[in-house]
Amino acid sequence: MPASEQVAIPPHLVFDAITAGPPGAPLVLLLHGFAESMHCWRAQPTALGVWGDADDTVGRTAAEGTVDFIAAPYRFEVLRGVGHFAADQVPERVCELLLEHLATHPA
Repeated sequence: MPASEQVAIPPHLVFDAITAGPPGAPLVLLLHGFAESMHCWRAQPTALGVWGDADDTVGRTAAEGTVDFIAAPYRFEVLRGVGHFAADQVPERVCELLLEHLATHPA
C-alpha cells in the first residue's frame, strides 16, 4: 500500500515522497519538476512494456522485473531481434502495440 513520507538524502535534501513496494526491494525514484505535484502520480493507468531481446542496454532480467514496480494491469511484449531503440527499428510494430493497448484501455 502506498504511503506518504519524507525521504532525506544527506547532507541537505529532503523530498516528500509516495512510497510503495516490499521492504528491501530495489529503490526506484520518479522525479519531476516543480510544475507538477507528486499527487499527479497517484493513479497509474494500465501499462505496456515493450522490450527488444537484442537490447544491450536493458537486459532481460531488468526488463521482465519491471512488473514488480507496476501497480496496475501490465502487459509485457518482447520484440525478437530488436535492440534498445525499438521505436526506431520497428516503428510499425511499436505503433501497432500502442494502438492496440490504447484501444483496449481507453481513457
